[in-house]
Amino acid sequence: MAAVTVLAALTLAGCGGSDSDSDSSKAKDSSSASKTTAAPTPEVDPATGKTITGKGYTYSAPDGWDVPTQKIPGTEMTDSFVADLKDTDGFADNINVIKQDTTPPKGARRVQGRAR
Repeated sequence: MAAVTVLAALTLAGCGGSDSDSDSSKAKDSSSASKTTAAPTPEVDPATGKTITGKGYTYSAPDGWDVPTQKIPGTEMTDSFVADLKDTDGFADNINVIKQDTTPPKGARRVQGRAR
């Protein structure tokens, strides 16, 4: 649900326009509405390592990365977690996805207050 909210917010951010009523801006807007733009070509090759699957998504990890077999403190809320298990530089190279359930806990009440 949170991913849908973020996607909707990003989509709506691109919907802004001018409030101008001039004829030149209307003509400009109508001609640009029919044009399409191709997505930019990535500057790097996509990862070709292990495919990681979460709840409603998948992604490819870099070659050599894997899901740790031991428990990692602080990853209890992750939906997916993959790391460079052969890392030796002291920096924890990893990808972790946290999906938050936006459903209120059973029995929760909505609290309404006034802005001050």
